Amino acid sequence: VARTYYKFDRPVTVNEKIFVHTAIRMPLGFAFYRDYEFYDESGQQIGMATSIWALTDRNTKRNVGVGISAGLKSMTKISGSLKSNRITRFRFPSSMAKTAVYTFTNSDLDMNGHVANVRYGDIAFDSINLDIYRHQFISELQINYNVECRRGETIDIFTGRDDVHRYVRGSVDSKVRFEVKMRLLPC
Repeated sequence: VARTYYKFDRPVTVNEKIFVHTAIRMPLGFAFYRDYEFYDESGQQIGMATSIWALTDRNTKRNVGVGISAGLKSMTKISGSLKSNRITRFRFPSSMAKTAVYTFTNSDLDMNGHVANVRYGDIAFDSINLDIYRHQFISELQINYNVECRRGETIDIFTGRDDVHRYVRGSVDSKVRFEVKMRLLPC
């Protein structure tokens, strides 16, 4: 996964049943989009997500062209509005402060030996002051995975904010490894 974006209209409660519709768009060069729509039990749409995926050669770490030969087909069970959704880079606020240092351990890894995608969201959420946001939920979240992180690496965590969003950036030796933008709304 190269980038992930999601947006929820309301918080999801513990034990709530959620139904997911998902579809893959036609490949674009070495990447493809996967779209998701989230529904509650009554059939009301409560959220959406889009992710960009790239196939990478396990040995060379180079991107591999994606196409119909890879077995991907466009599916149409997603609303038309999502099919034009693009995940773009975002700008950080001018003031970002180093607020933490994090070292990746075995429990952060996926089966391929690099940091699991969900851990970046966990790290970002842990980087904001939870006491201030206790009565809010993350309505929107975008994660850009720039360079994979590995077990034993230590990253510097920088945080910032503007009027609407909270930002988290993870860097090693001033090289950005991941970027997160989130929006919190009242529960």
